[in-house]
Amino acid sequence: MSIKLRFALLLGMLLLIFLGCLATLRFLEKEQLTEALATSQGDATDMLERWLDLNGASLRTFAEDYSRWDDLVSFAKQPDETWADINLRQSLAGFNIHGLWVLTNEGAVIYQAHQGEASPPPLAPEQWNQLVEENPFPHFFARHPKGVQEFRGAPIQPSADSARTSPAQGWLVVCRLWDQTHLTTLGRLTESTVSLAPPGQSSVPTGGESKLTLMRPLNDWRDRTVSILYVSREMPAIAQRLRTDAFEARVFIIFGLLVMGALALSLHEWILKPLNVIGDSLVRQDPVPLRPLIAQNNELSRIASRVEISFAQQAELRRDVEERARLGRDLHDGIIQSIYAAGMGLAAARTLVPSDPPEASRRIDQVRAALNETIRDVRNFITGLEPEALQRRSFGAAVAGLFEFFQTAGPAAGTLDIEESVANRLHLTARTTALQVIRECTSNAIRHGKAANVSVSLHLTEDGRAARLVISDDGCGFDPATAKRGRGLDNITERVRMLGASADITSEPGKGTRTTLLFPISDSTA
Repeated sequence: MSIKLRFALLLGMLLLIFLGCLATLRFLEKEQLTEALATSQGDATDMLERWLDLNGASLRTFAEDYSRWDDLVSFAKQPDETWADINLRQSLAGFNIHGLWVLTNEGAVIYQAHQGEASPPPLAPEQWNQLVEENPFPHFFARHPKGVQEFRGAPIQPSADSARTSPAQGWLVVCRLWDQTHLTTLGRLTESTVSLAPPGQSSVPTGGESKLTLMRPLNDWRDRTVSILYVSREMPAIAQRLRTDAFEARVFIIFGLLVMGALALSLHEWILKPLNVIGDSLVRQDPVPLRPLIAQNNELSRIASRVEISFAQQAELRRDVEERARLGRDLHDGIIQSIYAAGMGLAAARTLVPSDPPEASRRIDQVRAALNETIRDVRNFITGLEPEALQRRSFGAAVAGLFEFFQTAGPAAGTLDIEESVANRLHLTARTTALQVIRECTSNAIRHGKAANVSVSLHLTEDGRAARLVISDDGCGFDPATAKRGRGLDNITERVRMLGASADITSEPGKGTRTTLLFPISDSTA
């Protein structure tokens, strides 16, 4: 059965359930609406004023108590933002305050803190000065994109001034945002429906027989109405209707749970679960989880089959690319450098034939031996074995033989300082890579740097967690920022990266080159 047909059957079943619930609710509403009567109403205006006073009590308390505080007087004279963050900002949540400002006597902002979205200062400095001249404890409202803001202010004075007659040292202003969430909370606390509307709005709900609607203007600092607060309170006559509404809500909740449960189960089993299997298989690059899905006869099983085919193609391509890259690095760092050094050695021997035949013959024998070893290396690379130099002798001896071979190509001297115990703690792959890096750096020093001396050292780092290999020369050097990079430098970086090691190549024109490698230490010598 296809997924489209399954969803069509599901939607049909849900439609039948919805129609049954709707018919039940309509019948109950008609029965209960006739029983709702208007029987009483309280002292609405007095209730509203007491409610507003109670709602603003925490805002007023914060402004008046915190403004009469010696520490705040000191802060107004010498602001300390760290103190303010600890003592002011962290108190906002406890008093349900959304914004706080500390102002100078001239109305300039010294410090401000907010919960959530930041707001600008309540008034411009000149407006603030005009307001506090008339009322040192201002209380007003202002428009806000999400509703209105209620502001309260108080002069900053010493705590000993209980009568608050001393000159103000600044002003503390706090605000609370009357947004929809706040109005909903207030309505829930008062068992009313609370809303705001601009002055003169014609769509304000009226009281009628079932509700009593109270209106309270909210004025700004100039005593102009910025918004009107409407509180709609249910009368006792509609209590029975409320009970009916609660029952209707329960019916719709049950229906919603049925809808959500059926949809969630269907989506999980028919779509989300197969897609998760495909996604996990793609992340792990593993086709095994796809096989149960492929056995199903639907749209997603065909997608899974295509993914499985792509895995096989990617694996084949990856193996081919990795093998080509490995062969390229091995040929460049090992075989090519050895052949190039052999060519240089033969050229040097040729110049010695007329003047020193025995020395020329000795160098030719060295080149011949090195070429035989290179041939063995080629065979080893073909069969996947390690280089010949490390199979027959120690790391230090292999490096010494490498230097002896390169000396056939020129007069460069080599200095070795290798701790064999450190080399033995390196994995064989790391030792092979180290030898190839030494071959590359030595070849570059002689061929391009015209170096007279090349030194190699291998020791533990100070913390004993890594082996530090340093190859340095006194050649002509180069500028890494402008020099044309050959493949050898890239090979060094790639080789050490694959081993989890690091490489640092530093050089300056006329100051030689220094290559530093850090290899992680292994307890195994295999």
